[in-house]
Amino acid sequence: MSLRLNVPALEEKPAIPAITRPRQIQELIAGLPMSNPRAAARLLLDELERLNRQRISTDQRVTALELYRPAVYQVMGTLARQYCHQPLPLQETALAQAEITQQLLTELAYGYKHAILSEEDRLFSIGNNDQLALLLQRTLETLGRRLQVYYQTYTPTPAGIWSEIHLLYLHALQLSIQSLSIPDTIAETSINLVYKHALLLAMANPSHLNSVDIDRVIEYLDLYARLAQLHPLSSPEVKNGVFVVHLKTDAPPGSSPQGQTGRGRPHRYPADDDRTGPPGTPPAHPPAGSGRSAKPQPTARSHRRPKLP
Repeated sequence: MSLRLNVPALEEKPAIPAITRPRQIQELIAGLPMSNPRAAARLLLDELERLNRQRISTDQRVTALELYRPAVYQVMGTLARQYCHQPLPLQETALAQAEITQQLLTELAYGYKHAILSEEDRLFSIGNNDQLALLLQRTLETLGRRLQVYYQTYTPTPAGIWSEIHLLYLHALQLSIQSLSIPDTIAETSINLVYKHALLLAMANPSHLNSVDIDRVIEYLDLYARLAQLHPLSSPEVKNGVFVVHLKTDAPPGSSPQGQTGRGRPHRYPADDDRTGPPGTPPAHPPAGSGRSAKPQPTARSHRRPKLP
């Protein structure tokens, strides 16, 4: 499947080149003024903007992004204290901190999407599925964090973000890499896990929760999102009362009317990355080009959202 992702154009020789040597990036990060999170965010944002508009090798880009990523998340955590749990409507200062957080996440996602597109060009010659799985997971995670900021600031979700999330997940399904284990700073993760986290948070209807409860749901999903399962509509495991995820729309999951059945014959996906399905679980989704019709709209389902303790 050919991917069409929203990314900025690349230049061969920009006026101000990006820092690409790992040691220089580490020195920049070490010198960030963490006591002034907005200034630190601006320095990171400037470097990411240069990186995402300069044509460099995929390996250089991924190395740089993996160095910047922890610093971006650290600064974001400090900025979040200034726009989370604040009286509504949010003051201009709080909105400004949320805006620069969104810009950081947007640029981080741009970088990983550039790397995905470059990796696609050489995937079949090298067969580097592990690298592509990491890039897809990182991009989905970053887009999911963007959604969290919109929820925490009670801001409408922009057009296009859910369509990219679904597109990236569908691409992983077609390559059968959605369940590959990916190392991270705290625990191993996967494409399935970050995708389910985003789906379940949307199902909690966060725009109707106060900011404290949004944080509680996020913390709960950090622990238990892996227990959710995804099934095609035609799967025998699907029962009434579940949510429906349409993978070719720009929308979050929606509740399913009782007795609803799938349209046509949807693609069949693996049940889950962390649990083995019961006997009769449908086979894994076939790779792209396997001959199965792509006309029916792919769909998946997830069980009811868990109750908070």
